[in-house]
Amino acid sequence: QLISRGFKDFSVEVESVSEPQAALQRLKDQRFEAIVIDAQDRTEALLVLDSLKTLPSCKNSLRIVLADHETALAAAFSTGTHLVMYKPISADRLRNSLRGLCNLIGRRHQREFGRIRVKIPAILHIGEKNQVPASILSISQGGSSFLKSAGDFDEDLGSPFCASG
Repeated sequence: QLISRGFKDFSVEVESVSEPQAALQRLKDQRFEAIVIDAQDRTEALLVLDSLKTLPSCKNSLRIVLADHETALAAAFSTGTHLVMYKPISADRLRNSLRGLCNLIGRRHQREFGRIRVKIPAILHIGEKNQVPASILSISQGGSSFLKSAGDFDEDLGSPFCASG
């Protein structure tokens, strides 16, 4: 419950599954930003962690293991675990760990937006009087990339795009 509340404090939805096989089936069906595994039963935890490596839906998920003092770190990290939190877990330690993880989740989410390669002539307006020819090379929901000095294009792509800066 502490883990669920901690994630909810950072506006991250939590879905709890107690049976390893049911969890693996759920992970096959849907992609999750983070996967938290409670390593109470080390054998089942390692089975789930090893299985995550083969699931395409889990390729980019952050993996967190809740471990006791007997859990072998090497075994956990060899399965692709990003963070091991030792029990008992305090609310403060959980909040600090989740703050960093939520930042990672946000950055990963931004990188998931597809980039579309384009070749669009542009003029960058720098200040009031400076204009620099450029090319827009790619665009995405998260932004675009420019190359200074448009150069020659293979085909006429119409009017230049003007971006004020």
